[in-house]
Amino acid sequence: MPPSHAEFYLLLAHEIGHLQRPSLVDDWEMEGFCMVFSEDLCRQQGKDWSIWERRFREDSKDPYARAY
Repeated sequence: MPPSHAEFYLLLAHEIGHLQRPSLVDDWEMEGFCMVFSEDLCRQQGKDWSIWERRFREDSKDPYARAY
């Protein structure tokens, strides 16, 4: 997705979180860590994370919402 997309920085921060343990694949605990990492980094950088907050509230069965 291009940097102009509303979720670009959220996703970028999430993927940066994966650099902590790149060998972990298909690990939902790691996905949860990456979601929290993304939220924290985006807030530090002044990026709006509310898009994902709303999505998680609206669909609590989403696997990323559950991991978060």
